[in-house]
This record gives sequence, structure tokens and C-alpha cells, in this order.
Amino acid sequence: METRARSRRTLSSLAIGVLAAGLVLAGGAATAGQSGKAAAGAPAAGTVTGTLTVGTTPVTLTHAYVALDGDNYIVELTDQALPAASLAAELKFGGGQGLLRSGKAQGLMLYVDGKGFVVTAIPFAGDYRGNKMLSSVGSLVSFKVAAGQASGTGKLSLEDTNQGWSYQAQFTAPVRAVK
Repeated sequence: METRARSRRTLSSLAIGVLAAGLVLAGGAATAGQSGKAAAGAPAAGTVTGTLTVGTTPVTLTHAYVALDGDNYIVELTDQALPAASLAAELKFGGGQGLLRSGKAQGLMLYVDGKGFVVTAIPFAGDYRGNKMLSSVGSLVSFKVAAGQASGTGKLSLEDTNQGWSYQAQFTAPVRAVK
């Protein structure tokens, strides 16, 4: 009988431990959700998960910046964080992308209309510093702007670009005004 009672206490203690661990994990999940981090599978605000490949050299894209220029969006996906003081000049269409053009950063600039159609795509990596631009390349797989945040998914294969570069990326970033 004492063995049965000890087994019940052990099982009871085990059940309480499992329940407590579940509550701790649930509390941690709630805290992570409340901290502003993105849901699993989606990048956090201002980030991108993806790769730009020029020739056989991949560039891991880690940061996303989006600016509204009239009715269109400038989406800049880079391999590093850009200095806040440089963003206004960097995110200008026609004459911007100074850090990308100089080689201080690598990445991709997309000029996208409000429906997600990519008007212009320009790689900035290796020897491709704005000289392999594509126009009217089609729509992003997805594109959405809501509550001051832009998010999207896009890709172009080597066959799509026919210029020796490709990309695939999923991004989300606050939308900034271009002055």
C-alpha cells in the first residue's frame, strides 16, 4: 500500500511539474508575442530573410527599408544595418542608394507600386552596382501595406533576370516618408 501511495504522490508531483512547465512556456510565448516580435516564419519589422545571388556569390539579406515616394514604394534589402542619418538619402529613387552604389553595403532595390508590381529591380553586389537593372519584372509573390508597415515576398530566378543574378526574399519594414 505504501508503494501505491508513493507512486500516486510521484505521479501527482510529475503532473504538477508538467503543468507548471507548460504554464511557464505559455507565459514565455505570450511575452514574446507582446514584445513586438513577428510570428514564426515572418521576419521581424525592419528585417528580411533572403538571398541575392550575383553569379555564384550569395549575399545574405538581413535588413529591410521601405519608403513611400508618391504612389510607389522603394524597398531596399541590405546585408547590414544602414546608419539612420543616411536613410533619407539612401531611400531616394533616382540618385539614392549611395551606400549600395559605393559598395559600403550590398543588397537589392525594388521600386514597387501599391499593388505589388515591381516597376524596377536593381542588384547592388559584386560588380553589379546598379548597372544590371530590370524594368517591369512582374508582381511580388505578396505585398501588403497596413498600419505603417510594408511586408512582402518576392523572387526572381536566373532565368527571370537573364543577367546573371537572382534573389528570393521575405521582408517587413516600417514605411518611411521620402523628402
